[in-house]
Amino acid sequence: SEEHPFYVNFLCSKLWQKSAPPKDRNDIDLAWHECLLSEERRLVEELDKLTIMQRAMLKEIAHATDLKAPTAIAFLTKVKMASGTVTPMLKSLAKKDMICTDVNGILKVLDPLMKYLLVTTGGKGARY
Repeated sequence: SEEHPFYVNFLCSKLWQKSAPPKDRNDIDLAWHECLLSEERRLVEELDKLTIMQRAMLKEIAHATDLKAPTAIAFLTKVKMASGTVTPMLKSLAKKDMICTDVNGILKVLDPLMKYLLVTTGGKGARY
């Protein structure tokens, strides 16, 4: 949940609905996946509002672990885009509250469940 208040509560709610407390990390991971299944339709609808290039960019940001320079050559090469394309795309994704920069200057997907969807399914969800 990356300490996101809504998702901390959502995840805890899923865990409290179980007949027994979680035994290990696997139980928590399964509950997190249940959160994804509950919200998947909404998340996919949000992704559908993005262009193909924006979705590809968001997916790369989700997979990045320490992205501080999204217009650096290494990242531009990875996404196969020019900085003139990436810069306005980043502004657009930020305006849509899809990405943010954390206190350490790392660019990340704002919604941790969206990040989980992008990392585990490539952003395709169950309906594709």
